Amino acid sequence: HLHRAGPTGAAALMARVRDEASGVRTWMIRTFAEGGYATQLPAIRALYAYESEREVRRAIVHATGRLGGDADVTWLEERTLSPTVQREALFALARIRTEAALAALARIRARPHDGALSGDIPALVDYLRSSAFEEVEAAAGRPVGTTDG
Repeated sequence: HLHRAGPTGAAALMARVRDEASGVRTWMIRTFAEGGYATQLPAIRALYAYESEREVRRAIVHATGRLGGDADVTWLEERTLSPTVQREALFALARIRTEAALAALARIRARPHDGALSGDIPALVDYLRSSAFEEVEAAAGRPVGTTDG
Protein backbone atom coordinates (compact mmCIF):
# COMPACT_ATOMS: atom_id res chain seq x y z
CA HIS A 1 0.00 0.00 0.00
CA LEU A 2 2.86 2.40 0.70
CA HIS A 3 4.09 2.34 -2.88
CA ARG A 4 0.63 3.20 -4.21
CA ALA A 5 0.25 6.07 -1.73
CA GLY A 6 3.52 7.68 -2.84
CA PRO A 7 5.30 10.52 -1.03
CA THR A 8 2.17 11.79 0.73
CA GLY A 9 1.43 8.35 2.13
CA ALA A 10 5.07 7.88 3.11
CA ALA A 11 5.06 11.14 5.06
CA ALA A 12 1.81 10.22 6.84
CA LEU A 13 3.18 6.79 7.72
CA MET A 14 6.48 8.25 8.90
CA ALA A 15 4.61 10.64 11.22
CA ARG A 16 3.31 7.70 13.23
CA VAL A 17 6.32 5.38 13.21
CA ARG A 18 7.31 6.21 16.82
CA ASP A 19 3.91 5.02 18.04
CA GLU A 20 4.39 1.51 16.67
CA ALA A 21 5.92 -1.59 18.28
CA SER A 22 9.62 -2.11 17.64
CA GLY A 23 9.08 -4.89 15.08
CA VAL A 24 6.71 -2.67 13.13
CA ARG A 25 9.12 0.30 13.36
CA THR A 26 11.89 -1.89 11.97
CA TRP A 27 9.68 -3.10 9.12
CA MET A 28 8.51 0.43 8.29
CA ILE A 29 12.03 1.84 8.17
CA ARG A 30 13.29 -1.02 6.00
CA THR A 31 10.30 -0.57 3.69
CA PHE A 32 11.14 3.12 3.26
CA ALA A 33 14.76 2.19 2.54
CA GLU A 34 14.02 -0.55 0.03
CA GLY A 35 11.33 1.58 -1.62
CA GLY A 36 13.78 4.42 -2.21
CA TYR A 37 11.94 7.02 -0.13
CA ALA A 38 14.93 9.32 0.26
CA THR A 39 12.65 12.21 1.24
CA GLN A 40 11.99 10.36 4.49
CA LEU A 41 15.65 9.97 5.43
CA PRO A 42 15.84 13.09 7.65
CA ALA A 43 12.86 11.83 9.66
CA ILE A 44 14.29 8.31 9.80
CA ARG A 45 17.68 9.59 10.97
CA ALA A 46 15.98 11.76 13.62
CA LEU A 47 14.51 8.61 15.18
CA TYR A 48 17.99 7.31 16.03
CA ALA A 49 18.47 9.72 18.95
CA TYR A 50 15.31 8.44 20.65
CA GLU A 51 15.46 4.80 19.68
CA SER A 52 16.59 2.23 22.25
CA GLU A 53 15.80 -0.99 20.37
CA ARG A 54 18.85 -2.52 18.68
CA GLU A 55 17.01 -3.85 15.61
CA VAL A 56 15.34 -0.51 14.96
CA ARG A 57 18.68 1.29 15.27
CA ARG A 58 20.17 -1.18 12.81
CA ALA A 59 17.29 -0.51 10.40
CA ILE A 60 17.92 3.24 10.66
CA VAL A 61 21.59 2.81 9.81
CA HIS A 62 20.70 0.44 6.97
CA ALA A 63 18.23 3.00 5.60
CA THR A 64 20.89 5.68 5.71
CA GLY A 65 23.11 3.50 3.52
CA ARG A 66 20.29 2.86 1.04
CA LEU A 67 18.96 6.43 0.90
CA GLY A 68 21.86 8.64 1.91
CA GLY A 69 24.84 10.30 0.32
CA ASP A 70 27.89 12.38 1.18
CA ALA A 71 25.98 14.37 3.79
CA ASP A 72 25.52 11.15 5.80
CA VAL A 73 29.09 9.87 5.73
CA THR A 74 30.26 11.55 8.96
CA TRP A 75 27.20 10.31 10.84
CA LEU A 76 27.74 6.77 9.58
CA GLU A 77 31.44 6.87 10.38
CA GLU A 78 30.53 7.81 13.96
CA ARG A 79 28.15 4.83 14.11
CA THR A 80 31.06 2.48 13.34
CA LEU A 81 32.26 3.16 16.90
CA SER A 82 29.11 1.51 18.29
CA PRO A 83 29.32 -2.29 18.47
CA THR A 84 25.52 -2.48 18.18
CA VAL A 85 25.39 -0.98 14.68
CA GLN A 86 29.03 -1.17 13.58
CA ARG A 87 28.55 -3.76 10.85
CA GLU A 88 25.45 -2.01 9.43
CA ALA A 89 27.35 1.30 9.37
CA LEU A 90 30.23 -0.27 7.44
CA PHE A 91 27.83 -1.74 4.88
CA ALA A 92 25.97 1.59 4.68
CA LEU A 93 29.19 3.43 3.83
CA ALA A 94 30.00 0.81 1.20
CA ARG A 95 26.55 1.20 -0.34
CA ILE A 96 26.80 5.00 -0.52
CA ARG A 97 30.15 4.45 -2.21
CA THR A 98 31.09 8.09 -2.89
CA GLU A 99 34.67 9.22 -2.63
CA ALA A 100 33.93 10.47 0.89
CA ALA A 101 32.34 7.17 1.92
CA LEU A 102 35.24 5.11 0.55
CA ALA A 103 37.72 7.43 2.32
CA ALA A 104 35.80 6.90 5.57
CA LEU A 105 36.11 3.14 5.11
CA ALA A 106 39.85 3.54 4.57
CA ARG A 107 40.15 5.56 7.81
CA ILE A 108 38.16 2.93 9.69
CA ARG A 109 40.37 0.16 8.32
CA ALA A 110 43.51 2.03 9.42
CA ARG A 111 42.47 2.57 13.03
CA PRO A 112 43.37 0.01 15.72
CA HIS A 113 40.73 -2.67 16.28
CA ASP A 114 40.23 -5.06 19.14
CA GLY A 115 37.40 -7.29 20.25
CA ALA A 116 35.53 -10.03 18.44
CA LEU A 117 33.66 -7.99 15.84
CA SER A 118 36.23 -5.22 15.55
CA GLY A 119 39.00 -7.72 14.87
CA ASP A 120 37.35 -8.63 11.58
CA ILE A 121 37.05 -5.05 10.36
CA PRO A 122 40.15 -4.80 8.14
CA ALA A 123 39.14 -7.86 6.10
CA LEU A 124 35.51 -6.77 5.97
CA VAL A 125 36.45 -3.26 4.82
CA ASP A 126 38.70 -4.71 2.11
CA TYR A 127 35.72 -6.70 0.83
CA LEU A 128 33.31 -3.75 1.09
CA ARG A 129 35.67 -1.56 -0.96
CA SER A 130 36.11 -4.26 -3.64
CA SER A 131 34.36 -4.74 -6.95
CA ALA A 132 33.22 -8.14 -5.63
CA PHE A 133 30.93 -6.34 -3.16
CA GLU A 134 29.51 -4.18 -5.95
CA GLU A 135 28.85 -7.29 -8.05
CA VAL A 136 27.08 -9.12 -5.22
CA GLU A 137 24.90 -6.10 -4.49
CA ALA A 138 24.05 -5.62 -8.17
CA ALA A 139 23.18 -9.32 -8.53
CA ALA A 140 20.85 -8.97 -5.53
CA GLY A 141 19.15 -5.99 -7.17
CA ARG A 142 20.78 -3.46 -4.85
CA PRO A 143 23.10 -1.34 -6.97
CA VAL A 144 25.50 0.69 -4.86
CA GLY A 145 26.30 4.37 -5.12
CA THR A 146 24.46 7.51 -4.25
CA THR A 147 22.06 9.47 -6.37
CA ASP A 148 23.50 12.72 -4.93
CA GLY A 149 24.62 15.03 -7.76
